Amino acid sequence: ADNDGYVDATQAQDKIGYGISPDGDGINDLLVVKEIEGYPNNELSIYSRSGALVFKANSYDNTWDGTNIFTGDNTKLPKGSYFFVLDLKTPGIDVVQGWIYINY
Repeated sequence: ADNDGYVDATQAQDKIGYGISPDGDGINDLLVVKEIEGYPNNELSIYSRSGALVFKANSYDNTWDGTNIFTGDNTKLPKGSYFFVLDLKTPGIDVVQGWIYINY
């Protein structure tokens, strides 16, 4: 891990503490996974603390802005911690998982 504030597509599983602030100011509004374009078959899932799936994408492309895609109206999720699982679908590379904090 390079501790630059971004999730790197291949970094170790035990790196936690990512955050986004999707408040429209153009700073950290999206969850950015550096070098994700090199893993086009990736799958990203994000869960609430209670375990409810709030976001899922195949071929994630750095566009998640903290919305719950399962509400039907793209409601912004409340401030708090969310668990992510990023599977790069690449042999020899472990699934990356950890926490994301949303703050407005």
